[in-house]
Amino acid sequence: MKTTLLLLPLLLLSCLPAGAQNYDLCPALDISGADLCNDACVFCFLDGQEGSTQGFTGQDANGFCDSVENEQWYGFVANATAATISVASSTCLYGNGVQVALYPACGATPLPGGCNPGVPNGASVPASITVDLIPGNVYYLMVDGYDGDGCNFKISVDPPGAILSGNPVKHEILLCQNETYAINGIDYAAPDTITVITPVVDACDKIDVYYLLEKIYIPVAQQVIFCPGESVTVDGVVYQQPATVTKILPGTGGCDTLLTYNIGFNPDAGACPSCSETFFKTIGFEGQNVRGYGIFEAGDGNLYVTGTKQDSALLMKIYPSGGVIWSRTFDITPGANDNIAEVIEDSEGMIAGCGQSGDLQPDLTGFAFRYDPVSGNMLWVRTFSEESPYVTGILEKAPGGNYLVYSNPHQPVNDAGLTEISRLDGSFLPSFLSKRLNLGAADNFNSALISNGNFYGVGRFTMGNAFTDMRHSLTRIDLSNGDITYTTLNHVPPGNVARLYGMDLLLEDTNIISTSFGDENGENLNNSRIFLHKTLVTGNLQWTKRFDIEAINGESVDELVSVPDGYIMYCHNLSGAPGDLYLIKTDKSGNLVWAKKVDFGFNDNLARISGQSQIIEKNGYLYFVATTTDENGRSQMLLVKTTGDATLKGDCDFITDTPVTASEVFNPSTWAVAVVDMLPSLTFSSATAEPVATALRIDKACKVYVDKQVAVGLCPGESIVIGGIPYFQEGTVVDTVPGNAGCDSIITYTITALPQPERAETILFCKGDSITIDGNVYTQPGIVVAVAAAMTGCDTLITYTLEYIETPNAALSISCSTDIDLPTSPGTGPVAVQYPLPVATSDCNCPGIALALTQGLPPGALFPPGTTMVCYEARDSCDNTASCCFEVTVREELGCDIKETACMKYELLSIAHSGTSDLTYRIRATNKCANKLIYTAIQIPDGTVATAPGNNTVFTAQSGRMYDVRNPNYSPFYSVRFKSQADSISNGQSDIFEYTIPGQAPPAYIQITSRLYPQLFYEAYLNTFYCPVQAAAQQQGIAERDATDFHTSKELRVFPNPTDGLLYLDLSAWPPEGRHIRIFSSQGQLVQEVAAIHEGQFEVIRLPKTLPDGLYVLEVRTATGIRETVRFVKQDK
Repeated sequence: MKTTLLLLPLLLLSCLPAGAQNYDLCPALDISGADLCNDACVFCFLDGQEGSTQGFTGQDANGFCDSVENEQWYGFVANATAATISVASSTCLYGNGVQVALYPACGATPLPGGCNPGVPNGASVPASITVDLIPGNVYYLMVDGYDGDGCNFKISVDPPGAILSGNPVKHEILLCQNETYAINGIDYAAPDTITVITPVVDACDKIDVYYLLEKIYIPVAQQVIFCPGESVTVDGVVYQQPATVTKILPGTGGCDTLLTYNIGFNPDAGACPSCSETFFKTIGFEGQNVRGYGIFEAGDGNLYVTGTKQDSALLMKIYPSGGVIWSRTFDITPGANDNIAEVIEDSEGMIAGCGQSGDLQPDLTGFAFRYDPVSGNMLWVRTFSEESPYVTGILEKAPGGNYLVYSNPHQPVNDAGLTEISRLDGSFLPSFLSKRLNLGAADNFNSALISNGNFYGVGRFTMGNAFTDMRHSLTRIDLSNGDITYTTLNHVPPGNVARLYGMDLLLEDTNIISTSFGDENGENLNNSRIFLHKTLVTGNLQWTKRFDIEAINGESVDELVSVPDGYIMYCHNLSGAPGDLYLIKTDKSGNLVWAKKVDFGFNDNLARISGQSQIIEKNGYLYFVATTTDENGRSQMLLVKTTGDATLKGDCDFITDTPVTASEVFNPSTWAVAVVDMLPSLTFSSATAEPVATALRIDKACKVYVDKQVAVGLCPGESIVIGGIPYFQEGTVVDTVPGNAGCDSIITYTITALPQPERAETILFCKGDSITIDGNVYTQPGIVVAVAAAMTGCDTLITYTLEYIETPNAALSISCSTDIDLPTSPGTGPVAVQYPLPVATSDCNCPGIALALTQGLPPGALFPPGTTMVCYEARDSCDNTASCCFEVTVREELGCDIKETACMKYELLSIAHSGTSDLTYRIRATNKCANKLIYTAIQIPDGTVATAPGNNTVFTAQSGRMYDVRNPNYSPFYSVRFKSQADSISNGQSDIFEYTIPGQAPPAYIQITSRLYPQLFYEAYLNTFYCPVQAAAQQQGIAERDATDFHTSKELRVFPNPTDGLLYLDLSAWPPEGRHIRIFSSQGQLVQEVAAIHEGQFEVIRLPKTLPDGLYVLEVRTATGIRETVRFVKQDK
């Protein structure tokens, strides 16, 4: 097979995977990158793409190797396993250039080697990354201005073609064996991936990807149904439950066939009556003759039945229960009786059959056909128009192979015929297997089989021209070359008068079991007896057994079937008109086991049709067909199913024992003969036979009972109703249940008293919890009795004991936050304070700890200036309690130097030693505008690296807001930079930034700059000479006073502040004795010293009139060494 596709000439081979990701191409070639990764489209020409970092806002870039300020995103599809992506910047505002990263998906982290953070003053150096890629996957390139730099840039990709230039359209092409597919004039016969790229002007390329896949199988499904309680054999395996079975059937050309058997129970409940264990049925049609000839097992576990309806061939499919699935008639030779001799189900599930049309010599016409039982179509019919043959059987040479038809041509001589025909159309094949075997005047094959590459046929061969020369024959032919391995005759030696007919055979291991009948001492069939033979496959006869049915003179055997423990022969009466049928069973050694007679009306086996299978064994049952007559003399098919010992259930008495005399033939004779191998002379013709659905009348000849044994358990206090009668105690009850198809069931119930199931359970629960039992809620300990309903058996009586969970000596602990000291600007008022809730732990076995605020304010509340005590109490499920407290101090702190811009206010709060020579600087930044703060950079001495916070760490302000730290930072000056992670200060909010540098004299001033969203910059210079360097403890003020001297807050307050010369000092919380007051300038010079003489709330201090305006520090010290300071500003009105 060949299919062709014409395409434009540009053809590229690629390795795009079949499972490539879905994506949206950019709507135009000249659009810019996206502000968010999730909004990025896929660029088909990323190489050469130009853009600018200006106008973009800083967003989150997960896992980036630096911070981002104005990043943008570009999507693309990889078309190579590796690539180098470079971004060259130009016309940068600050000369820093760009930084880049490549992500495998939005929200992921950069690829290995896919992150370049850029360098300071790096505008002249392209930012490049080299990464491994997966062709067909979508990636996202991030471009960001280094430190927020605004740059133009251009993207380049190496190697060329590493990025896919369009959106591939996927085409899956399935190729069977010996099939090709043409793309652009090139034929492809094997699996491959072909990519065709067609350039499009001013748009992405058109890309077609053809996935040439191997199609191995042609799927065919076949439904196999059977009745519950029965079994079905599929491909040699027995199934008793629904299943799905697959089988590969080799194709003679093209794809193989994948045959799927869907095995399930028959959905037609009426087709599986309860009385189907055995049956005895007649099948007929009003005013017409219906005859039964053969029965054969189907691959799906059902059965095929053959016969005639008037003069047309009849083919039926039935369930093992006897229900008809479908029935068809075929009129092969109009005006003649069409008799099907044999059918088989071949390896493809088709029915192949053969037979002949006509009744008498020399007007017989042989035929063969192939029929599709699923579609109901006749695939082909062939007739043999010469030699007036008896066609006795058909075989499949091998799975998927041709057929062999064996026959007995009668004109001009009676020879055993073997003909090979095509499975495709039934035509004659002149092979070495098509031949005629001639020994004498009357030679034939009555039955045959194929095993291990050999043909075995049984029949009769005549050594001369008289009936007295007929012998049972056995022939073996090698199918590989057509050679006749042997033909043997038995069991009466040559020269003796005998008339013997070989009829059927089967193969077991290395033995051939065959049957024959006839007169072993003459030619009179009234003296016929039945014989059973065992022969090795090499042709050596082992034994012969003789059987004489005492009730008749002259008997014939038609069929032989193997059962697990022996063999069964299907026989009939030869003398006079056909009459009763007989069944004879032997063991595997040929010894008689039993014999039965089938006596119903006028049984007719239609002896002129040889080779048909009239009996089979399946799953321990015997099935056989015959022909009988109705009360009007019309023929009817007889369809029978018995147990393995040929008995019927119910009131059927048509099968009875019959006496048979069995004996052994001593020293049976066997000898080989030379058979003449001749060419056949059959003439084949095509014929038509349209299958016609036909309706038949099915009657049951006797009533069948099904015996059932049912065991019933009786629970205490209950009853069981059988046949409308309640029973309350043990005993045996027999009930007859009418069947829906005339088949009653006799059910024997055995009633047994069952004990009451009981069990006890203890349920532990915590105080305050509840337990629900049978819909009732229990909150207290106690005993509850309940009944648990059972799906099967008796209900269970359950006794529940409910108890509290106890924890002796359980302990509870609680831990509060440490004291909190929060500096704030003077006049700010109450401040929102966040603090962690206390942590409570308990070893109580019941979970749950309740936490209650007993004093103070909750987290996030506005705390007033001063000290607020906060206390919590914890209570666990064992009623244990524990409490803890801590202090929150809101301290107004005035900066040493204050600078304000339009939006920003900066305050240098303190400079203090950090326990070493290092100096710690604390600067408060207040954002008075609505634009969020992006970052603040604070100048440090050139070449110095702050010892805290560390580079690439996170600084957490007292407000809880977090900032990414770059230490050192190079742009716009050498500094420590604090960049907000998410939420930042605005609308008057403040944060205190703290950093430590190695010990050295403080600089004269500190340069500080801030960037507000999106591109607003503010800077100021804070003077350090107003801030004396403090010891480590001094910068914390009262927060670090000795707790043994102060039990309540000793906050020191002065007002007004600023003052024009008169200052009031609040000393209400200080002890009255020994208070000493000193005032220092911002440079640490003592300018005034007084002793507090008032014991009241306020102390009034008059400042010297010559004191210049500026920042001053007031110190209060007690005789015990307690010291506190406060800053104030002196400013004339």
